[in-house]
Amino acid sequence: MGLVSGIMRSDLPEVGEMVWAQWRGRREGGLMTFAYGNMASLTFFGDGNVKCKMGGDFMLGMPYFTGSRDNSTKPPENKKAEIKKLKTEFRNYNFHNCEVEKNRRLGKLGGEERTDSPYESDTSVEGHKRKADARGELDDDESIRLMKRQRIKTDMI
Repeated sequence: MGLVSGIMRSDLPEVGEMVWAQWRGRREGGLMTFAYGNMASLTFFGDGNVKCKMGGDFMLGMPYFTGSRDNSTKPPENKKAEIKKLKTEFRNYNFHNCEVEKNRRLGKLGGEERTDSPYESDTSVEGHKRKADARGELDDDESIRLMKRQRIKTDMI
């Protein structure tokens, strides 16, 4: 898309059903974004076709894109390992790591990067619920309320 690159986290929808996803990644130029308001609506149409509308940090309006599966790529041989890799990538876009990168850019000691804890709905950890961090970031219940507000805004656009 050019504006951002990163990864989305969502439930698995049925074909034709719209599902909400939270996205984290980097904007053009390399700055990290991981805000709770980084939301996208995804609709899968079957045969690898998808439509997505995105909103959130530093985005004006709700840009959208459509896409289709790249049949030249092979599915991963080890799906469990690939899923773990994707979850780790998503969790590595966080406030702590953003600060580490900022300090390194400023020539200071950056510190060690950390991975966010899993979400309550994460199937890799049973019964875990993300807590607010030192900055007072929102827990999952509050982020769900924000997603619903974002959903209303998005539906109105």
